[in-house]
Amino acid sequence: MRVAILHYTKPPVVGGVERVVEEQSQALAALGHEVSVIDRANWPAARSGILGGATDAVIVHNVFTMPFDLEWTRELAQLAEETRSIRWVNWVHDVAAVNPAYCHLGWRETPPRALHVAVSEIRAREWAGVSGLNAEQVEIIPNGIDPARVLSLPARIADLANQSDLWQSNLLLFHPARLVRRKNVELGIQLVDALRAQGVDARLIITGDSDPHQEDGRR
Repeated sequence: MRVAILHYTKPPVVGGVERVVEEQSQALAALGHEVSVIDRANWPAARSGILGGATDAVIVHNVFTMPFDLEWTRELAQLAEETRSIRWVNWVHDVAAVNPAYCHLGWRETPPRALHVAVSEIRAREWAGVSGLNAEQVEIIPNGIDPARVLSLPARIADLANQSDLWQSNLLLFHPARLVRRKNVELGIQLVDALRAQGVDARLIITGDSDPHQEDGRR
């Protein structure tokens, strides 16, 4: 799919939503989608391309729910109503209508014609409450993390983890040791077996190879 991701600003501007936008774009690109990240400054130049049939989906982060550029908010809401060939997604990180800091604006959100996604149950309830949507109409997708990046894993190890679905486990046990008898690797295996018997999807990672100097370790 051809996907456009919109937010007020984008990296290298530093911010929580900006980081989510960056990682979301990378994740979608890794899945084979064609992704473009567009901020307010670049919107006028990108607008015609998006509306001209070059985009399948537009993911709008916070612009529908925050008052930093109400003219842009109204424009996007109108486009979402008019361009039925594009799937619009309203990705909610914050809801201005429940924030006392924005009470002076006297502004209340009207839900655009879009798929609504909130980053938490609280945000979903807030958005449903001020927009008049039913709670079932707001999907909840928490902000994720890239484990390989957080743990600073080398590319080879990150690829191994992805191919083995390690990140889907409930618990990862790590044993950095060679396969020699005194390291008691068997205890870790027994522990994983006991955890799985209790319904925990646990896995044991042993980083060491057998000791080339000890035939017993290879056995």
